[in-house]
Amino acid sequence: MLFWTQQDSSPVTLLPYLVVDQERNLVMVREDGLKDRLCHDCSDEDLALLRASMVQWEPLSSPATPVQTTVERWGRIPRAYIECLQDRSLSPAIQRAMYLAQPCEQVLSLDAGHMAMITAPQALAKHLLALA
Repeated sequence: MLFWTQQDSSPVTLLPYLVVDQERNLVMVREDGLKDRLCHDCSDEDLALLRASMVQWEPLSSPATPVQTTVERWGRIPRAYIECLQDRSLSPAIQRAMYLAQPCEQVLSLDAGHMAMITAPQALAKHLLALA
């Protein structure tokens, strides 16, 4: 699993809010991390809907499984990135490092947290349409 070291002084990492079940090879986000890091800008109603519909435990194997790419295929599909400026789980500095490491043709900014699809759906849709 990939985790970045926080380079600035703001507390934006999700890592302290994860619970790992090594016996079953699963991970989940603690309740306080869900509200404070992933959904800090969600309404109480949206947070309740998210809690009711989300998968609580996720397999560790998904983010930990190596992906093999080739030079010929890696850059064939143009990349774009929508950075969430209020994200508390992946800070803007971490997001910037991610999209600079794998250059994107376009980077768009959204003044929202990690769950922009819930808190800013119209703005996110506008950005996605602009990239189409």
